[in-house]
Amino acid sequence: MDSKGNPTIGAGFHIPNKTAFANLPLRENRTKRAASRDHKLSEFDRIKRLPPGYAVNFYTQHCELYLSHRACQKVLQGKINQFKHELMLIYGESFYQSLPRSIKLVLLDMIYNLGQTQLQTKWTKFNAAIQARDWQAAALECHRVGVSAKRNERVKHLLMSTRSPKLSWWHRAIDWFFKTAQ
Repeated sequence: MDSKGNPTIGAGFHIPNKTAFANLPLRENRTKRAASRDHKLSEFDRIKRLPPGYAVNFYTQHCELYLSHRACQKVLQGKINQFKHELMLIYGESFYQSLPRSIKLVLLDMIYNLGQTQLQTKWTKFNAAIQARDWQAAALECHRVGVSAKRNERVKHLLMSTRSPKLSWWHRAIDWFFKTAQ
């Protein structure tokens, strides 16, 4: 359970409902065999009744099922692909593909934490800075409430340490004109 009482696998794979949990290729701790649907559903209900917000190891002692390393990697890759698709919907495919790797990592962290709708609708200054490729301005807008200070600092550092692309003299002149015209 995360701090808000949402079921997760490991330290952060949010599981939206019992059906999604039952569809995971979970295995039994004792026998290492594939878990039955009924066993998965009872495990979900048991874990859901536990108090939220504790460290992962608190919940581990109550679990009879696990997700193999290979299955975790598959779930993670699926999540990353889903987030990339959502980011391309927000920013446009060609724009997203053209971003530096560090900025893509920032955006993955932001969408993982906020979700597509909130990132797209409530983070307008951040998105405007990303669209303008103004990483310094984006760094000023990336702080999230409810995220650890260390994680917020890492995201800010990634933004601040990414070099903005060099603009041609023409683009610099246009930028100057619009900034002075305001």
